[in-house]
Amino acid sequence: MMLSLSRKLTKYIGIKEITDKDFMEDIPGLAGKNVTVLGKGNIGSRVGKLCEAFDMNVSYFKRGDNLLETVKNADFVANCLGHSLK
Repeated sequence: MMLSLSRKLTKYIGIKEITDKDFMEDIPGLAGKNVTVLGKGNIGSRVGKLCEAFDMNVSYFKRGDNLLETVKNADFVANCLGHSLK
């Protein structure tokens, strides 16, 4: 999803024909982008490692952290917090 959003691929959904002009715009990647992973458990740690593989700057929101402060510079936020089905 992060790749789709950063490369603006969603605008090509449903298009039947693509011209050369469509690929002339600057298409950014994920390298150098900031991602904040909410939760550093099993899933959050793995998501963080995948983001690091894309050369992203990864920070984690952990219990007790200030959420607004943690996400203020984030380009992406990945919610990996567990939920309860009570």
